[in-house]
Amino acid sequence: MNQEIFVIVEKSISFFVNILETYKPDMILTQYVGENISNLLLYRIAKKMGIKIIMPVSMFIHNQILVSENIVGSEINDGFKKIIKNYEDSSQNYTEDYVKEQNFSQTLKIQASCNPNISSLSQKINHYFKRLSNNPEPIYKNVGKTKLNMIKYRIQLYLEIKKRKKFLDSNSIKNIEDNNFLLFPMQSEPEAKILTLSPYYSNQITLIENIAKSIPINMILYVKEHPIQKTKLWRSVNDYKRIISIPNVKLVHPSVYSQELISKSKGVILISGGTGFEALFHKKPIILFSDEIYEELSMVTKVTTFDKLHEDINNAIKNYKFNQKELNALMEIINEKSISIPYYSIMKDGVTLSSIHRREQNFDLTWKHFQMFYKTYEKYFEVFAKSVYSKF
Repeated sequence: MNQEIFVIVEKSISFFVNILETYKPDMILTQYVGENISNLLLYRIAKKMGIKIIMPVSMFIHNQILVSENIVGSEINDGFKKIIKNYEDSSQNYTEDYVKEQNFSQTLKIQASCNPNISSLSQKINHYFKRLSNNPEPIYKNVGKTKLNMIKYRIQLYLEIKKRKKFLDSNSIKNIEDNNFLLFPMQSEPEAKILTLSPYYSNQITLIENIAKSIPINMILYVKEHPIQKTKLWRSVNDYKRIISIPNVKLVHPSVYSQELISKSKGVILISGGTGFEALFHKKPIILFSDEIYEELSMVTKVTTFDKLHEDINNAIKNYKFNQKELNALMEIINEKSISIPYYSIMKDGVTLSSIHRREQNFDLTWKHFQMFYKTYEKYFEVFAKSVYSKF
């Protein structure tokens, strides 16, 4: 199996190298890198060849993105470090009300509702009938597929997802029962940031075990499942059982409002992501394992080794001091360097648009929908294009 994977990766690398050497692009525009192996390979190869590659990076504010030259969006950290020494503006008072209004969960809902195939029951029946009536495309991912095992797989998958969801609903809490807890928001898996930016923390259950051993003895660790995990078929029942079995740990249902959890917690400990950003506005200490756009703030403790985890957590809680100027400086840089466009809505509708042609094989119908799509988002395409051109 490993050898087969290496062969595929090697061929992908050769393909990208050949394309880049042949066409010599000045710039590559891609989706956020790491969502699949192909665009991660392209990113690494382009960087090695000195080709500029840019992508949209989420700012954890609804409809706010940074057009960046790297996975982390380090332009924000660089900008923050440049202005913070002499920064004195405390006129703006960012509070939890701000982050509630700009709630990043709205973005997550759009991502979770994205369906790259079809939505109605009749379309699904028609889609699978066509798939079963025709032979699979002669590509690698279809090797070994037969019509019978496709049917069996779909039935087994449906039953497995239903079982996972039932277990999660029955064994996770939906009410906040404690007032002395730390919050650990799980990353969805597979997920770009934990695979590319924090590979040493990619085993989240092991990480939870280590955190649970390191928090103050009188504290509880609330572990919240990520709502996007629904689109990734939930985790296995065994994974949920392992989390529940850890002493001092309670599994929280993904439907629980994150803002309420943050507000009532003593702090947030996380690999990366928007929950840490939101915790800044709730004036809560943040313990962070990976690289993030807000890591330079004094309210954030960056973990470097498990040996010091207990010490880092205790210091973050006991010595926490909210710094309004730092938060204002961070927001000033974010507002200066990012753009406001409904990026995930555009992506969602773009995926739907592409599925129309795959499903209907009707150019006129596809063209009609494309014109509607372009008209809806035309002004945002212009904003995005200006930001991209500014990188030349």
